[in-house]
Amino acid sequence: MVYCPKEGGFSNKLSELNIPFEVIPYKNWADTFLLPGYWLLPFRYFQNKMILSSLLKKVNTFGPDLIHTNSTVLGMGAYIADQLQIPHVWHIREMAKLHYNMRFFPSTDHFYKYLSKAARCIVISEAVKNEMIGKRKINSTLVFNGVLHAEHFKSGYPSPVQKEAINFLIIGMLHPKKNQLLALQGFSKVAKDFPKARLKIVGTGRRLYEQQLIAFCRTNQIESQVEFAGYVSNPQKIYEQADVVLMCSEHEAMGRVTVEAMAYGKPVIGLRSGATPELIEDGKEGFLFDKNPENLGKHMRYFLENPAAIETMGRNGFKSAKEKFTIDTYVDKMYAIFASIKK
Repeated sequence: MVYCPKEGGFSNKLSELNIPFEVIPYKNWADTFLLPGYWLLPFRYFQNKMILSSLLKKVNTFGPDLIHTNSTVLGMGAYIADQLQIPHVWHIREMAKLHYNMRFFPSTDHFYKYLSKAARCIVISEAVKNEMIGKRKINSTLVFNGVLHAEHFKSGYPSPVQKEAINFLIIGMLHPKKNQLLALQGFSKVAKDFPKARLKIVGTGRRLYEQQLIAFCRTNQIESQVEFAGYVSNPQKIYEQADVVLMCSEHEAMGRVTVEAMAYGKPVIGLRSGATPELIEDGKEGFLFDKNPENLGKHMRYFLENPAAIETMGRNGFKSAKEKFTIDTYVDKMYAIFASIKK
């Protein structure tokens, strides 16, 4: 049984797969500091308390062997597991404070009180473990997210398409932490020397930040080489059209985009931050760069001057994604963890 807080793409998928679910309007117990949702946390805390008693009855009737909570920003599963003395498996998928500047209500200590009670915590990278668990005595296991099914890799490395120019891609929510501005600053270091080079920015987000990005392109006269593609629901074609993918996000908990790029045979230029160094080996599946435009531009220039390296590093990334990041491998590991926990 899946209890989700609202209807949407997730509940639609559950329905499509005939997985039983109920919509219960529980709320997050964490939100970004000083944003509107942050000030609602006390109100949401009492909303959850009111929902808890009826939800306990539902869960008790269902009689689960364990409870799995899919994010640290959700506390309801921890409350239920504690009340009914059911083993709790808690997925830590984000560096809540470091990446999103989130605060827990009523306190961080309250969060760790319940996290320490979990039968198992699943961390999606060593970076997440170091940030969210540190030296605390919490039972944790590293399981990388699965991104594509093993079936995707059966056809082998995709044959490269000969092009006149190199296409760079950055994909994700438009947000200062995702560093699209840094990508533009790096690209501006090479754009004039390589007028056929292109940078595609995929995603939507903060309007003011988007305007800042557009203004940078105009000021640096690179509008003709930069495309703002907006939101794309299925990015497969976007990856296939790209040559090199940029991961400029700070404190990335794992980086789905990085692994997707590797799975489509694209080398990645990744910021040396968060879990990105765990996913790509510098000089093998791409490059790691320090947070400055010159360093990023240097690696972009390398691919522009050495296009044959795109296929070489792309093949390495494809192999690594096949070995480490399939959904099939992820499911097997998660099932083994669930099966090892006794009620």
